[in-house]
Amino acid sequence: MYPGARKNSPPDLPQDTRWFATLRRGWLWLIVIFGLGFIVISLLKNHEILAQKFTFSLAFFIATVASYLVYWVVACALWQRLLCWLLRVRVSFGEAFLQLTLVSIGKYVPGKVWGMAARGSYLQQHAVDWRSSTLATVVEQTAILHSAVVHSLCVAGLLENGSSRGHLFLTTAVLTLLLGVAIHRPFVRAATKTLQHARHAAPAEFTVTLSALNYFFLVCGFLLVWTLIGTVFAGLYFTCFGAKLELDLWLVLILSNTVGITAGFLALFAPGGIGIREGVGSAILSGYLPVADAISVCVLFRFWTVTVEFVIAVIVFSLVGLKAKRSIGKRSI
Repeated sequence: MYPGARKNSPPDLPQDTRWFATLRRGWLWLIVIFGLGFIVISLLKNHEILAQKFTFSLAFFIATVASYLVYWVVACALWQRLLCWLLRVRVSFGEAFLQLTLVSIGKYVPGKVWGMAARGSYLQQHAVDWRSSTLATVVEQTAILHSAVVHSLCVAGLLENGSSRGHLFLTTAVLTLLLGVAIHRPFVRAATKTLQHARHAAPAEFTVTLSALNYFFLVCGFLLVWTLIGTVFAGLYFTCFGAKLELDLWLVLILSNTVGITAGFLALFAPGGIGIREGVGSAILSGYLPVADAISVCVLFRFWTVTVEFVIAVIVFSLVGLKAKRSIGKRSI
C-alpha cells in the first residue's frame, strides 16, 4: 500500500454505519442539492428543445440502455483493478459502484473535486488515507484523459479510412498510447513524492506498484468506456431522430461525444461541463447533421445522463442508509 495510508482500519462502527454517518454530513448532501438544482436549471433552459416531437425506436432504445449498463460495469471494474494494482486495496463491485456514484454527482458542483473528495472519505474505511486516495484519483483521471486523446485519434482515423490523413491519425494514436505507457511510472513517482511531502509530512520510501502492463490495460479499458458512452450518445440519436444506422454517422457521434466530454471536463469553472460539452459536441456534429438536430441530441444526452445519475444516486444512498440503520438496530439488541 502507498506509505501514507493508515495501517489500521477504524475500529468503532461497521463500514455501512460509518458510511451512513459520512453521508449525513451537510457537505455531501449539498452535492446532491446542487445536482438537483442543475437538473431544474437544465430543464428550464432547454425546455423548448426537449418539448419538440421526437420519434421513438424501441430496438435502439434497448441497445442504448444495454450499452449504458455495460458502461457502468466496465467503469466499476476498472476502478476496482486500479485500487488493487496501485494501492493493493480490494473493494467489492458494490463499493466501487457506490464510489463512482459519488464522483458522478460531485462533478455538478463547481470545482468538480467534491465527488472525488467524498469517494476519498469513503475509502478511509479501507485504511486508505487522503494521500493514497488522491494518488489513485490522479492516476485514474490521467488515464481517462490519455485514453480520450487516443480514442479521438482512432475514431478520426477510422472516419478518414484509406486516406493519408487517416493513417496519420491512427499512427499518432498508437504513438500517443505507447508514449503514455512509457512515462506513466515517472509520473506516478513524481505524484507520490509530491503527496508524501504535503503538509510537511516526513519523506518515506515507496514502491510504484502500477506496472506498465497494468497501465496499458487500464487505458485500453477506458478506451472501451469511451466507446460505450459514445454508443449511448449515438443510441439516443438513433432512438429519437429516426435516423438509419450508418457506420460513419455512428463514428461521428462517438467522436463528438468524446471530444465534448473532455472539453467539458477541462473547463473547471463549468459544473458538469455545462455549455462547453454541448457547444463543442454540436460544433463537430454540425458538419454532418442539421444544426438543430446537433444541438438537440447534445441537450437530450445531457438530460439523460444527469437524470439517470441522480436517480441512481438516490437509490444507492437510500439502500445504504437503510442497511446502516439495520446494522445499528442489530447492535442495539
